[in-house]
Amino acid sequence: MPSAPARPSPDHSKARYYFWMIEGEPDQLGWYGQHETALPWEHWHLLTFGRYWVDGASNTARNALETKIREVLAVPLANSPEALAEYLNIPAVNQVDAQHWRQWGQSCAHDLSSVYREREDALRQLYTSLHASTYTPYGFGEFFCWYDHVAYAHAIDVLADAGVLSIPEHRFVAALWFFDEPETNGF
Repeated sequence: MPSAPARPSPDHSKARYYFWMIEGEPDQLGWYGQHETALPWEHWHLLTFGRYWVDGASNTARNALETKIREVLAVPLANSPEALAEYLNIPAVNQVDAQHWRQWGQSCAHDLSSVYREREDALRQLYTSLHASTYTPYGFGEFFCWYDHVAYAHAIDVLADAGVLSIPEHRFVAALWFFDEPETNGF
């Protein structure tokens, strides 16, 4: 897939993401996702991953942490990523550990995405059957990103129901993460 289109905002000047509009219920967008907030230390970001909504409302615990980080950064209460992580009681994943996670994640992603590659023709046929396929400039990438969001949300829930992974009480996880590659998005 081509890179996601640039979609900057005042808070995220380098934002790039796919966006697919649908009619329907919020859970048809996929209910898990990652947010990334740049920190004042080069290469460091706050990452949160988890549920967008809990019991039909925005995930207040996740939103509160993301708001708290902005408040803490406005009145510097920490002079390093490690000190900030300690203040927030979340882990700080340093450069070496982040590189190991990235390598492992890329390996897993390659294996998992083989399912999509095997079914590419069917996915493209599904996309071309949609009215939006006739007018969207980033069409297939936008559609596929939505499709993947819904698929991995279901996969997470199936794994949790099977006891393979556990979902945290507040339905999200957070960490300070070192990215040494530009415009990275997790892995």
